[in-house]
Amino acid sequence: MNELISVIIPLYNKEEYIQRCIDSLLVQTYRNLEIVIVDDGSTDGSSAIADACKDSRVNVIHQENKGLSEARNTGINASKGEYLVFVDADDTVPKDGIELLAEGIERNNADICSGRFTAIYENGTVKPCEDTEEVYLTGTGMLELCLKDFFMVHHVWATIYRKSFLGETRYLKRALVHEDNHFMFECAAKEPVYQTIRGIVYEYYIINTSYSRNDFSDRRSKAMLELAGEEASLVKQQHPELSDLAENQVIKAAMAVLANVPSKQYEEKCIAEIKARRKYFVPDSNFDKALFFLATHHLYGIYKLIYRIKFGKK
Repeated sequence: MNELISVIIPLYNKEEYIQRCIDSLLVQTYRNLEIVIVDDGSTDGSSAIADACKDSRVNVIHQENKGLSEARNTGINASKGEYLVFVDADDTVPKDGIELLAEGIERNNADICSGRFTAIYENGTVKPCEDTEEVYLTGTGMLELCLKDFFMVHHVWATIYRKSFLGETRYLKRALVHEDNHFMFECAAKEPVYQTIRGIVYEYYIINTSYSRNDFSDRRSKAMLELAGEEASLVKQQHPELSDLAENQVIKAAMAVLANVPSKQYEEKCIAEIKARRKYFVPDSNFDKALFFLATHHLYGIYKLIYRIKFGKK
């Protein structure tokens, strides 16, 4: 395979990391790349660093600040490749990462192909994600993985997409938290041919200031609960056989918000959502079971405390 692959990088105030990201892409073994950097109104030195790159494969687009989803959408709309890959500005790609994804999506003429990643922590710890068998799925196969919280469909990076399959699918601006999850859900709902590979194709840096680790707000909480409900409604209408899994996802969304929510209003809404669907709850672990017990027995203070201890939140 030698088709053009567009790599889309949303950039906002990442002057410490963007050069490292660009450098990792310029040395890829897969050479037919277009690197689309969307500078989303950066106020630090990020813009200048991106503009200084003289490689002809790099296209820098500057826009006023519109947020992560809109920056990625700008990149999609401007891209010329037959395939798309998303990379965050504070992450990197192993030298053969794009090539492995290209080989994977070509293998079964797939629409979407995901690989594994390595997590790199600020203290220098390096941890590869769990190894799994490769899967090849059609129909609602990828949708089931989304509803079961399979780790490879939690994020949009470490994945390659056939642009013609995406069509008009774009990131939802009002998805103020877990934008990646909703985008992957929308892709999965279109019943793609989905392939996973065992190769490490991405290096994910755990940085406390990243988009995904921003604190919840009432506005974010509201958006997350609404989207979870909308996704469940879509599944129940189009794929009723997966309804129980969809209801369980609403519970999981409410449990996540409950642990972070700043106001009494959304705390009560979360509890109502959890209790109304309790028969659909499928725990992922004993910790999950314990949280569910606390949430449904009015022990919200203890719930929030152990959640924050578990996930290292202040």
